[in-house]
Formats: sequence, C-alpha cells, structure tokens
Amino acid sequence: MIRITILLVLLAQTTVAQKLKKKDKVVFTNLQKHVSFLADDKLEGRRTGTNGEKLAYEYISSEFSKAGLIAKGDNNTYLQAFEVNEGKEVNKPTHLIIDGNDLQLDKDYFPFVFSPNKSVEAATAIALPERGTLHFWDLNEVLEENKNNPHFDIQDTLKTKVTSATEKGATGLIVYNTSTINDDFKFETKAKTETTAIPVVYVQKGIANKFFKDKEFNDVLSKVFNINFPTDGSFFKTFFYEEVIRWFINTKKIKIPNDYKKLLVHYYPTEKYLKKNDRKLIASVLDVYQIKSKVTIKLLHEKPNIDLGSLYMLCYLFGNNYQKYIGSINKDLFGTTSDNDKGHLIGASSLKMMENIRDRIKNHGYDISDIEKENLLSVLTSETEKGISVDENFMGLVMDHFRMLSKIREYDSNIRMRATSPTKFHTEHNELSRMISAIKKGWVIQYFYPEETVRQIQQPISCEKKSELWKHSSNGNKELITTISDGEIMIHPYVLTREEEYVEEGRFMHHCVASYAETDTSIIVSLRTEDKQDRVTCEFKISDGRMVQSKYFSNAQPPKHYQNAIDDVSDLIRMHARFGTLNWLKKDRVPVMINGVEIAPEMREPRRLIDILDLDDALPLPF
Repeated sequence: MIRITILLVLLAQTTVAQKLKKKDKVVFTNLQKHVSFLADDKLEGRRTGTNGEKLAYEYISSEFSKAGLIAKGDNNTYLQAFEVNEGKEVNKPTHLIIDGNDLQLDKDYFPFVFSPNKSVEAATAIALPERGTLHFWDLNEVLEENKNNPHFDIQDTLKTKVTSATEKGATGLIVYNTSTINDDFKFETKAKTETTAIPVVYVQKGIANKFFKDKEFNDVLSKVFNINFPTDGSFFKTFFYEEVIRWFINTKKIKIPNDYKKLLVHYYPTEKYLKKNDRKLIASVLDVYQIKSKVTIKLLHEKPNIDLGSLYMLCYLFGNNYQKYIGSINKDLFGTTSDNDKGHLIGASSLKMMENIRDRIKNHGYDISDIEKENLLSVLTSETEKGISVDENFMGLVMDHFRMLSKIREYDSNIRMRATSPTKFHTEHNELSRMISAIKKGWVIQYFYPEETVRQIQQPISCEKKSELWKHSSNGNKELITTISDGEIMIHPYVLTREEEYVEEGRFMHHCVASYAETDTSIIVSLRTEDKQDRVTCEFKISDGRMVQSKYFSNAQPPKHYQNAIDDVSDLIRMHARFGTLNWLKKDRVPVMINGVEIAPEMREPRRLIDILDLDDALPLPF
C-alpha cells in the first residue's frame, strides 16, 4: 500500500443568463483564475501521487487560508491523508535462489502479477521439462518467429505457455529472454488477471546467461554421443539441428548435396523412396512429389533450399511437359524455405502435408490452355520488368488466379489468362477479383463524397525517393552515412468509394482493408505510384480527419519516400474535416457492371462482399 495525500475539489461551470453585477464580476473573475490554475498542463492532470497533485493541494490550501477558513485537517492543516490501493506489490519475503545464490528482486528477477503465493524447490534440467519440476521458457524462438507479425501478442502467448506447463505437471515456470528483441515484460501492478495454479517468474538476461547452461545434462549427452556440447545455452540448436542430423545421415547412408539440412529437415522422403532412388536425397524427395526429372534434379542441386511447395504447384500448372517451362526460369527467381526449420524434425509430417496439397490441386479441376502456360512463363521471365519471385506468396496468387478463372468460365467460356508481365498479371488479378464479386452478389456499396473534396484529395504529389547508405560501427550497430536522391516520383492519392475497390486494395496489399467497406466512420485513401504497383493504404477518421493508420504491403510500415505524400494528404483531410466537407453525402447499393453488362446476383439475400468471396476455398499455402 502506498500512502498518498489527496484532496478533491469539484467545480461546477455555470452559465450567466443576465448581466453580471460588479460584485458578481469579482467572484466570476476569481473562479476563472482558480480554474485556469488547476486545469493548467503543469499540474499533469492532478493524478494521485504526482507533483501536479501536490501543487494543486498546496494552492487550494493557500486559498483556504486567505479566505480565513479554519483548518480541521491533519496536524491543523487543510489536508486529510488516506491510503489508496495502487494495485499489487511483491511481498518482502519473496526470494528466488539459484544454486545457493539469493537473487535481487526487481534487478535480477520479478514474479508475474498473476503468480500465486507458493514455495517451490526443485533440482531440474532445463532441457528436460518433466512432471513435478520447474519448467523453463526461453522467449528467443517465439520472438524471432514473430518479429514481423503485427498481430503477435506476447501476453496471450505467455498465458498459453503457462496453461500448457500447468497441464504438463510443472511446479512453476521460469521465463527468460536470450534474444536481442525486447519482450516488454514487467511487473504490472494494476493488471487484472486471474491467479494461475503455478508461480511464474521472469529472470533477466544476465542471470539467465550465468545460471541456465544445464552443464550436468550436457555432460551426460556428451558421454552418450561422444560429442562436446556447448554450455552457453545453445544446446538445442547444436544438438538437434546439427549433430543428430549428421548422425542420422550417416546411419541411413543418405547421399546428400552440399547444402542439405533444410531439404532433409523439411522434406524427408522416408525409407521407401530412398531405397527406390539409390539413397539419393534430392531424387528421393522429388520422386515423393512426382516431379523428378533432369531439370528439377539439377535445379535442387544448384539451389537445395528451394521452396519445394511452390515448385510443385508450378510444375502441376505447367502439366506433363513441365520440364520445358521450369528449365526456362532463372533459378534465382525460386524462393527458399523459411529460416525456421524447427517445425519439421526428421520423420515429420511434411510428406502427408504435400500429399494433401497434391490431392486438393488435382481435384480442383483447373483447365489451363497452352497459351495460358506460355503467358504464365512470360510473367515469370519478363525481359521488360523485374522477374517475380516464385515463392509461397506469389504461388498463392497464381493458384487463386486460375481458381477465379475457372469460376468465371462458368459464365463466360472465353475468358483466359492474358497477362504477359508482372504488372499486367496484378492488373488482371484485380479485375478477376471484381468479376468474382459481381458474380456472387451483383451489387456493391458505394459512398458518395462531395466531388470537390475528392478532386482536391486526389491531386498528384511529388515526392523525392532516396537511397540510404549504412555502415557497421565498431559496437555492432548500423550507422547512417548519407542519403542519395534517386529522383522524384509522383504519388497519386485515390479515394476508395466502392466496395470492390476495398476488396481489390486488400487483395493487392495483403491486408484486411476489405473488411472496412461498411465502416462508414472512416475514409480510406490509397497512395499509389503511376503504375499502381506500389501503394500505401491510409485510414482517416471522418469526424476529425485524424489518421488512424498507414500500411504498406502485408501491414509493413510505409517507405520513407511516401512520408511527404502522407503528410500532405493528412493535412488536407484534417482541413476538410474541420469544414465538414469530408462527410459522405449518401451510402447506397449500386449494380456491378462487367464489360458494360449488369450482373444479376446469384443469391436472393445479399450479404457483405467480404463474406461471400469464397476466400476459404482458395488453396492454402503449404508452409
């Protein structure tokens, strides 16, 4: 409990309905002076325990004294002290002792606020989380895996981990972080959460590096496998992903390429295919997925870390003569597997996963003509534009592209893939998305804004594109040397007014702006280059023009050269909000037209476009 002095003074503002008398003017002026002082920013809101609160009660006490009021508070003052519960605090008897070392609370460790009052004592191995012992959780892996995930919530992940440890019979959980990524954990005094069954303690990095080396366990393993294991906390990486893999390869007599680890870990072909292919890893893996050929074997020898799921999908689309097409693609365009190779250990389920993907693709019934295959190859090998990386993101778009074509051909048998370059492909993909929405629903929501407002917002903006040169300093940090101008580019703001425009923006940018189509309290402005292939999506509140968010592809932060355009549009939006010219005039359902023909809805009861796009039917990404 924290002892705090507080004094509350409630002031009521009144409206003067008649001309003030001279005496009343004095009272009114004094009230204005008092209110102005108490509402001043230097009082910091007069929050309990702050210096601003102290200034407030000292001022009021002074005014009471000037007014001749009798002091009836503590020690003949105008103040009366009482205790305010500011949340939980750690009891003084709390201790964490490791190997006889009594650690310092707050500096070396702290318990999470939801921990119960319990005493736990155990001799435990960090690498072996057994029932009836303490469990350990290094945040390194989960932070690294989610460092680019905007939806990752470390607090929810912690709760899940505590629940899992409890179910596995842990007597407590020690949390620490060997990563360079900050986890932001601290003792939350006012956190409202249920008490857990086991104590959960956070240990600072320095303490973790000092004590959590599990030397005894490492010594045992060293004797069993005749290998010297490190004692710096990197046991799992070294053992499971280096030594055991090598031992497995030698035992199985597998013939491996120069860079084999990810290929083996992700796509282990099983003994059946190894026997069939003279124990050659590459040939066996490709045989599993029925894409073994001279072309693909050569490709994997040159680039063994290739994203095999993407390669498989591409081979299927090209059909029986896939070797001809694959051999024409620059090997450097093929993406690689994720750096996270911990998801599949030897003997994992990647084989079954790929079999399921193969079955789903074949059962979908794609009808791809030879011309479309040539067009797809042209998109991948375009000489006029930078080639597209054949990775899981692009192949997801391609599979979705042909899925939509198959659907639309039910209504127009002549429609085919015509795109022959990356730019044309994205344009065509967006058009197909709009056609699908038309077929499914037949109407879209449209917001009608004042024409002059839209015209002003959509004026092109000149921005300077710069390149940054960095160097690595002696302490390991990056330092900016200089910036070089790459010339000016024109940014074209575009106000999204129709529902299909929201859908197209979301599909193109890989974020969820499509779900905002019926959120009529916001206005969405897409900042685009002239070819529309580079964009930033901005959301503004209609009420005050405040920018809520600005997102690049996949919810990334916008590049710096967009900042001038973002600032200019933000200023203009705020101006229109102040004058009331940002509000939409009406919101209505309007027919969707495809090639000048009005599309009749398939369903009697219209629903939101985002709900009926059959996004769940799209082929899932394999990895």
